[in-house]
Amino acid sequence: MIRKAKPSDVNAIVKLTLEHIEKNDPYPFCRADKDRIKGSIKVAVSGPGNFAWVNEVDGVVEGALCAATHDFAFYQRKQVSVLVFYNRKPGGAILMKKFVKWFIGRPAIRACTIIMETANPRLDKHLMKLGFKPMTMYVGER
Repeated sequence: MIRKAKPSDVNAIVKLTLEHIEKNDPYPFCRADKDRIKGSIKVAVSGPGNFAWVNEVDGVVEGALCAATHDFAFYQRKQVSVLVFYNRKPGGAILMKKFVKWFIGRPAIRACTIIMETANPRLDKHLMKLGFKPMTMYVGER
C-alpha cells in the first residue's frame, strides 16, 4: 500500500536509507550519520511543505520517497530535493508518480533535484517521461 508517511515510520525510513547507502554509496569516503539521517527524515515527514510517502507491504515499510523543500539558491521561489528514494519491493514508480504530481501542484516550488547514485535506465526513461531533464553531476572527494 502506498501512503503518506507518519511519524511512526521515521525509524523504518532511516533503516531503509542506511540500507540504500550501504548498497549504493556515492560517497564512500564519508561516513553516514544516522542522527542526521533521522533528523532529515523527521523534517520531511512532519514538515507541511515537504513530501514523505512510503510503500508498505504486509505492515512493513519496504520503500520510501522523502523530499524536503528549501530556498532555491540564487532564485526566487523554492526548490525541492529528494532525500531518499529506495524500495525493496515493487512500488517505486507509483511513489515517483505521487511525488511528481505533488511537485507539479506546488507553484511556489520551481525546481526539483533527484540525485541517483547508480545508473538506472528504466528510472531515467520514466523521469524523462514525467518531464525531468538529466544533468551532469561531479563528485570530488578529499
